Amino acid sequence: MKTIKKLSTIAVVAMLGFGVSSCLNTDDNNNFSVDGYLNGTEINVNNDSINPVGQVTNVHITYKTTNSCQEFIAFRLLNNSNDTIHTVGVYGRQTNMNGSCLDEVKTFTKTYKFTPKKAGKNKIRVLAGIDPTDNTKNIYIEKTLDIKN
Repeated sequence: MKTIKKLSTIAVVAMLGFGVSSCLNTDDNNNFSVDGYLNGTEINVNNDSINPVGQVTNVHITYKTTNSCQEFIAFRLLNNSNDTIHTVGVYGRQTNMNGSCLDEVKTFTKTYKFTPKKAGKNKIRVLAGIDPTDNTKNIYIEKTLDIKN
């Protein structure tokens, strides 16, 4: 009986030890990534390169990153777009490689391939951040293009 009691005590202590040690945060792998939108800062279009309806016009969108771990993925057309208002987000990713990100603001320019659907005034809107006075509202930069038939 004493032997069973000792073995039971040892088993309970061992299970507690394993349970507690598995809760310790000893994982040195701090790598993760988060996707989201980078802030647009400028829209440029050469007026002589604006093409008519149905043809691609190159729109140069400048955006900024705030650290060395942020990167561009793609442009995304956002929900509040229609045939004459094109709201674009600069979609990006931040990857943290064991805390090795350096704080540094850099600007980059990528070309957005815009194909207008209607003639007339077409507005390109680029997400530029969140309103600091009302974090429920977004800020946009805009450029109006005059599209011919």
